[in-house]
Amino acid sequence: MKLHCPDCGQLIDAADINLDTRLAKCRHCNAVFGFGDSIKTENRRAPEVAPIVSVSKRLHINDFAGVLRIRWRWFSGMFLFLAFFCVAWDSFLIFWYSMAFTQKHTPWLMVVFPVAHVAVGVGLTYFTIAGFVNSTTVEVGQEKLSVRHFPLPWAGNRTIPAADIVQLHCEQRTSRNNNTTTFTYNLFATLNTGTRVKLLSGFTDPGEPKALEQLIEKRLQIKNMPVVGEYRG
Repeated sequence: MKLHCPDCGQLIDAADINLDTRLAKCRHCNAVFGFGDSIKTENRRAPEVAPIVSVSKRLHINDFAGVLRIRWRWFSGMFLFLAFFCVAWDSFLIFWYSMAFTQKHTPWLMVVFPVAHVAVGVGLTYFTIAGFVNSTTVEVGQEKLSVRHFPLPWAGNRTIPAADIVQLHCEQRTSRNNNTTTFTYNLFATLNTGTRVKLLSGFTDPGEPKALEQLIEKRLQIKNMPVVGEYRG
């Protein structure tokens, strides 16, 4: 709370405020005034309440024994397309190398040239398989918040002490490719050290990370506050 002089409007220095008597003195105009009513008004201000977000059907919520568990599968129609693409991509590479290794005096360029394509194929195939079988589980209890992606190993698993979390917020990420613009949404936690930690990423529906934000903040009894860069759509 900042206190201003009612006569001249100047900001009152903390040294000139007496909390016991609720009196303050302005150094600029020497006015002495009480500020008890100002404190009552400040205390009556309602905290910012974010609009209630409907929970996506993809999110399965289980609240039992003091632990909130939110789980969802990664699978979507996109992975069906990727599966066909990976079959075509990997089949071509298998054919290419079967030709390269069955011929005599194969040029070294024929073996080395597709290496980058092999790396892309391996990464994309792993991502596609993960999309079919993986799930994400967020657990929130009194002691910790954990994020786990399984059964295939995936980056982003983490555990954070619940007492270290002071705020959560959602951010929008914009990607442009040729004439196409896509938006994805990430969920961040701000810690009591001021550090921002990315909890979850890659949402295409902003309602999902916003719902997660509200559910987690409610469980941890965190008052919603605006954050710079927050997506508020």
